[in-house]
Amino acid sequence: MIPDKALQYIKQKELKPAFSYEDVWNEEHITSFTVAKVMNVDILRDMKNAVERAIERGETVEQFKKNLLPTLYKAGWTGIQKITDEKTGEEKEIYIDTPRRLKTIYETNLRSAYMKGRFDRAYESDAHPYLMYRVGPSKVHRPEHLEWDGLILDKNDPFWLSHNPPNGWGCKCYTVAVSKGRKERYERDGIPTPTADNITIQIKAKTKAPKTIYKTYINKRNGTISKVPVGVDPSFNFNQGNYSRDLVVFDDFMRKAKKSFPERFENIAETILRNEIKKEQFESWIEKAFENKGKETNPSITAIGFIKSIAVNKLKKIIGIDISENITIGLESYLLNGSKSNRHALRGEALTKEDAKKYIIKCLLDGDIYLQTDNKNLLYLYQVEENKYLQIAVKPLEKKSSHRSSLTIPMVKNIQFINENQKKSKFEANKIKWQKIK
Repeated sequence: MIPDKALQYIKQKELKPAFSYEDVWNEEHITSFTVAKVMNVDILRDMKNAVERAIERGETVEQFKKNLLPTLYKAGWTGIQKITDEKTGEEKEIYIDTPRRLKTIYETNLRSAYMKGRFDRAYESDAHPYLMYRVGPSKVHRPEHLEWDGLILDKNDPFWLSHNPPNGWGCKCYTVAVSKGRKERYERDGIPTPTADNITIQIKAKTKAPKTIYKTYINKRNGTISKVPVGVDPSFNFNQGNYSRDLVVFDDFMRKAKKSFPERFENIAETILRNEIKKEQFESWIEKAFENKGKETNPSITAIGFIKSIAVNKLKKIIGIDISENITIGLESYLLNGSKSNRHALRGEALTKEDAKKYIIKCLLDGDIYLQTDNKNLLYLYQVEENKYLQIAVKPLEKKSSHRSSLTIPMVKNIQFINENQKKSKFEANKIKWQKIK
């Protein structure tokens, strides 16, 4: 299960040549495959294919190198290569095929992908509400990582947002999903831990998140200033598994991405919303929403999209609503399984489970956007058939709570199908009330 998720995670990444590892920063790694100093797209593609093959076949690092080296040699990509930095004009000589460099490519990509798959599986398991931090098989460990060894926290604890392994170059740490019963046993009896002498000892379980001490890191390549936890290498201080997972975390990602990558964050967000990992999470959420049909108590919320910049600007300019960084769109399950959906069902306008899986995110990404000037709402319209449209109404700002956090974000207020006549009577008959944005 984990190798499959890891493979899909690598496959959905796009090639991004970069002179320095600092050129592709933090959240950009979610959608970008990069190797520092590899500016040739064809070579970068060969490396990505080799990583995918290593995951798919379970190759060791030696098998990875053995399979990749002939491809590099055939392309003339061996020995000393002169690489020019497009930003500074600097020319630098590198040894592209050294064993250490190939090992770094292998370990960094595979460990990140596997830890993401591990986090996905743990997060989806209701039987395992906790994660436990464990140090890996390295001969030498960072002192902070040793301090975190045996730390057991709720999988929604903010600690995992910046400390989920790997936490740096060469870091072999990992997490283990833990049930409530196992957590209690570890607290009582200790955690079985093998030593270098192959003797098993019991270490004390830690259940309180440590105080995070931050250091300031300036990325001189892109000008960003980051607060990086001590013990975590720069560009490793985010959890690749946690992004797009739920409302709070996706919103956190959107704010960071918009601030750090104002010109690219919409492309990054769209890639996340369309990829297989988000699809699995969203479809699982839909399944649970329809399983609880008729139960409107404690509705769950998930992130389904974001307000695009063009709509953000129109909201502020036309009706004076400034949503600023609050652009994540949330959907509550009761709109699919409660009394409102029942009323829509009587008129043949409700979504089935398969409709919800297939069209909701597409509607927000690809549909037409209208601004309702009197009620100050946004309305998304997406054609699904010749005489059938999905209509999603979004209130720009509403305060909601999720996972012990409070957010003020755009929320879906209504979701239903309409026909061609309804579309014409609503949008074409009153173009002042309904202003088309996109």
